Amino acid sequence: MEKYGRKLVDLIYVGRLEPEKRLDTIIRTAGYAKKKRKKLSICVVGEGSQRTWFRRRVQNLRLSEYFQIIGPVTDPREYIRQAKILVLPSDYEALPTVILEAADLGVPSIISNFSGADEVVINEKTGWIVKNRSDFGPSTLAVLEDSRRVEVVGRAAKAFIREKYSSINIDQFIEHLIATEDEVAEQEISLVIPYWSLGIGGIETRIMDIAKRLKSKYPRVRLSLLLKRQYPIGMKLPNSDNLNIRYFSQDIKAGRQATFAWWCLKNIVLHQPPPTIILGFLNRFAAVAVISATLLRLRGRQTKAIISQESQLSAYLNHHEARIWKAFVPMIYNRANKILTLSNATKADLLRFGIRPEKVFVVNGWIPQRDEF
Repeated sequence: MEKYGRKLVDLIYVGRLEPEKRLDTIIRTAGYAKKKRKKLSICVVGEGSQRTWFRRRVQNLRLSEYFQIIGPVTDPREYIRQAKILVLPSDYEALPTVILEAADLGVPSIISNFSGADEVVINEKTGWIVKNRSDFGPSTLAVLEDSRRVEVVGRAAKAFIREKYSSINIDQFIEHLIATEDEVAEQEISLVIPYWSLGIGGIETRIMDIAKRLKSKYPRVRLSLLLKRQYPIGMKLPNSDNLNIRYFSQDIKAGRQATFAWWCLKNIVLHQPPPTIILGFLNRFAAVAVISATLLRLRGRQTKAIISQESQLSAYLNHHEARIWKAFVPMIYNRANKILTLSNATKADLLRFGIRPEKVFVVNGWIPQRDEF
């Protein structure tokens, strides 16, 4: 990345280059800066179906001097920490981990008003939420004019994210799951994790901390992880007497997610001893958790399926496969023992899909808010 001064770039976008990410908003922001004769540097990191369109659009509008376009990278944190502000103008998002990662590096975000935005950014305190897309250009330039304010908001974002989404809270959440079981000493938890992205403090810190806390409090509880790939590339976490990690040996490419899901399903069903709890993250792995638990129950095993639903499901109601999702979500989710979500917005979406309300629990930083959980 070329240097643009003390901070290398004004704005950075990290993510997929797809229509729902509204990259046109970023282009219009650059166009507004050109119109106002303001300096602006934007770094775009990622890959996707709109990569070629994006490059051509920038060139056709003669905005190339405002952009540095980079493909996919192993560790985007190195780029994020060199930016003043992260920009995310999406139509919709799940739990956008890139905002959490940026905040953990002291980089605040300016984002669109997608469902659940106010649960990852406190407007004008830990970042900025732009309610009207047409205001993105003026709002962004206005924010950048006050560099001291950007630094203050960045520090506030870091404190907010570390308090709400810290690895300590995740440890306490896992401990709480175990403590709700009747025979703690004999339990095993299997976490089905298709991809643990970046991770505040690093994936190795999170996993090792969880295993360490479990070992000290529940010495006979074992943590099993099924991971899509090593992250960072080349790093492999050590197994221990209470931590077992298996990596999918193939590289996941487009159209092969089902292969990995099947691999997870097979590993869970054949797991010895059979897991007491299966914790499935995200939509397709919610299905893996529920199907695995159902198969184990048919074999006489008392296995619970717990789903951590981080996606904003409202997006699927307008999806081109909406009918499939409307059938799939309640069919799978209502078979889970518990459904956890980080946001009230997602809980509302789940209820719209016909999920039974007694199954849904909102957790704050992974710590249950309700005593009866």
